[in-house]
Amino acid sequence: MPKSGYAANSQAKVCAHAVVSSLNDVATGIPSYVNTCYSLVAPDYAISVAAVYRLADDKSKINKVSGGLTPVDATDEARRREVQYAYSWYDNIVADMFA
Repeated sequence: MPKSGYAANSQAKVCAHAVVSSLNDVATGIPSYVNTCYSLVAPDYAISVAAVYRLADDKSKINKVSGGLTPVDATDEARRREVQYAYSWYDNIVADMFA
């Protein structure tokens, strides 16, 4: 998995769920993880990368199962929306970590 704050946040949630499940003698199932990163290139221009990961059935590694990038040929409007998504992402992860 990427070394990003969002990936670490996702991994921490999976870990916490595993600990609580273990303490309550409940099976955890196969976890999935997410990562999303935004880069503001200009005040009205942003790009992103997102991916979903899942633990392999044999639990030997974490595999990427889906994801995507901002298209290279994205419209100006799409770039502006990415800026809005970036600010919303930031607000949400900060609230999640410190609320």
